[in-house]
Order: sequence, then C-alpha cells, then structure tokens
Amino acid sequence: MNLKTLLKMMVGTSLLVHALGAYEQSAAPSWTKNLYMGFNYQTGSINLLTNIHQVQQIIDYQNGYIRTISSVNGIKKLTNMGANGIGLVMGYKHFFHTDKVLGLRYFAFLDWQGYGMRYPKGYYGGNNMITYGVGVDAIWNFFQGSFYQDDISVDIGMFGGIAIAGNSWYIGDKGRELLGIANREVNNTSFQFLFNFGMRALFVDEHEFEIGFKFPTINNKYYTSDTINVQMRRVFAFYVGYNYHF
Repeated sequence: MNLKTLLKMMVGTSLLVHALGAYEQSAAPSWTKNLYMGFNYQTGSINLLTNIHQVQQIIDYQNGYIRTISSVNGIKKLTNMGANGIGLVMGYKHFFHTDKVLGLRYFAFLDWQGYGMRYPKGYYGGNNMITYGVGVDAIWNFFQGSFYQDDISVDIGMFGGIAIAGNSWYIGDKGRELLGIANREVNNTSFQFLFNFGMRALFVDEHEFEIGFKFPTINNKYYTSDTINVQMRRVFAFYVGYNYHF
C-alpha cells in the first residue's frame, strides 16, 4: 500500500466520522429524552374515623310491629396512625423556553403504604393502602449552575401540582373483627384528589433528587351501616425520591 492510498483512506475515514457526528448533532432529539422514571420512600399519617350509632327499638304492642332506629348523636372516635411505604413514578416533562426555567411534567404514579392501628381493644396489623393515578406539576427552576470545573451541571427548583387517583384500603381480618365489621361487604376503593408540592435538584440532566408532600383530600367511606360508619384517609405523605431522566 503506497503513501497516496493511505492518505486517501485517512482523509475518507476522517470525513466519514465528521459526517456522522454532524448528523447526530443535527438530528431532532428523541421524545424519550423527556421521559423520566423513579421511586421514593414515603412516611405519613392515616386517620381512621368511626361513628358508632346508638340503636334503639320501639315496640308498638297495639299494632304489633317493632321499629329499629339509630340515634343521630353517635359515639365518634378518631384514630391517627403512622404509615410507611414506597412509591413508583413515570412521567414526561417539557419546558416553555430553552432556558428551562418554567415547565410542566405529567406523570403516572403508584403508592403503597402499610400501617398499624390500635382501635379500640388492641393492636392489629396487616393493613395496606394503595394509591394509583395520574397528575401534573408545574416546575420552576430558580437556580441553574455547575461545579467541579463546570463538569457537573445542576438545576434546583420547586414543583407543585394536582393528581387524581384511585385509593384502595385493605384491613386485616383481625382489624375488621375488632371494628365489628367482620365478614361484611366493605367499600375498598374510592376516588381521590391530591395536592403535591416540593423541591427538586437535577444533576447533569439525568439524576434528580426530590423531597415533597402529598395531601389527599377525600375520606374513603370504607363501611356504612345503621350501627357503625368507618371512614379512612391518608392525611399526608412526606417523601424522598430519586428520578432518572432519559
């Protein structure tokens, strides 16, 4: 192989590499670049509200019938319990301008929390709560910079939004027995509306760490009868999470 042929091959290879690099830079970014997935640890508080009605019987001996009524003024009890669990999230984000200061993110999520209750006679466990739904957050990055010789970029900001979800509750057999609703039909699942806000930090456009709060707003009417009403609601959840951005 002579020198002239070798130079032609080197020039051709250089032009090919340059062309491929230019193509990659000019190609439109894939929509997957705005996707993210993550997980989080959650801790919070759950309320169990019971209302036991006083049942009275009125007997009409003359007409021969028995009527059972529940008094309006029942015995109400509110029990607050701690809860811990994990959450999964997958979403898509976009910003209104190239400066990436203001934007939105759309997400689907799944939360699980386990909790224990003490009502009214003793402790019982085996209780689980699952929340699953979709939501949208507004994003505001109030700081954008870099460190370590400008090799590591960082965006720090806040987020806040809303979500709609299904909320399912599962109480163990012992718990339902102590509540007086064993072997009865219950309403495990109900609609839920949540508020969500917190702070986030994104490093090198890929690794995001966030802390935040979720506030559900609707009680789940778990069981209703003439003698007892049982309602439950997750009061709040504080979470610490990690998201990977594609």
